Amino acid sequence: CNACHVVCSPCRDKLKATGKCHACGVATGGYSRCHVMERLVESIRIQCPNAAHGCTVRPAYYDKHNHSQTCVHAPCHCPSEACGFIGSMAALLDHCSGVHSWPCFKGKMTTTAALNASTSSTCTMVFNFLLADHTIDGQSSTSTASRQYLFLLNVARQPLGRAISVLCIHPHATTAGSGSHGPSWNEMIFELSYQGYVKSRPCNGDQVIEHYQKSRFGAACTDLSNGLPSPDSCYQFMVPDSVVADSDKDAIMVTVLIFIN
Repeated sequence: CNACHVVCSPCRDKLKATGKCHACGVATGGYSRCHVMERLVESIRIQCPNAAHGCTVRPAYYDKHNHSQTCVHAPCHCPSEACGFIGSMAALLDHCSGVHSWPCFKGKMTTTAALNASTSSTCTMVFNFLLADHTIDGQSSTSTASRQYLFLLNVARQPLGRAISVLCIHPHATTAGSGSHGPSWNEMIFELSYQGYVKSRPCNGDQVIEHYQKSRFGAACTDLSNGLPSPDSCYQFMVPDSVVADSDKDAIMVTVLIFIN
């Protein structure tokens, strides 16, 4: 009734024929908002599906889906085919650096609109990870406005050089227009550049004096649940062996510029 008197379902069926509230006698019928039931529904809390990965939040039952779409503890998968590790983005980074000893770089970025940051990374012939801490409007890194992005720079040997492809690893990976809360491929723009051989003239039979190359491309987003995407589906930044300096034979230094809309 309008006074928010409530009864259980069996009693409600028995009293329906009377058309009146059992407590105050006011006529019932139609729809009336019931604050008592709203508070009851809000009080029903459940465990987050990602509790096993470290989430301690207990969302309201009706809000389970919304929470799962933004939970920072949602799992990502290890990119190694022989490894079955599954964990949060932070746990994955610790796993990759601690267990596999893959290179991991970290950087902090601050902007009011799009993320626009530059860093130099020495990429070896394995998986290379870049963790970008994005703080909006210059707030502290502990602010709720701070977001983290994890990128995988995959360096693979090719017959005439090496290819670098980039992936954004995110537990809520999505494609444009899917309605998920994760970043989409058209939001993540990468710019890679490589410079080598800065010499005044050719020497020791080497004809290259200076080489510079740059590419800007969209980076795909994935939680790696289906493994690494096919190399053919990702843009590959090709660095020919003929322009790689002797000091870069084992690991090349590339400059990374990230744009996040």
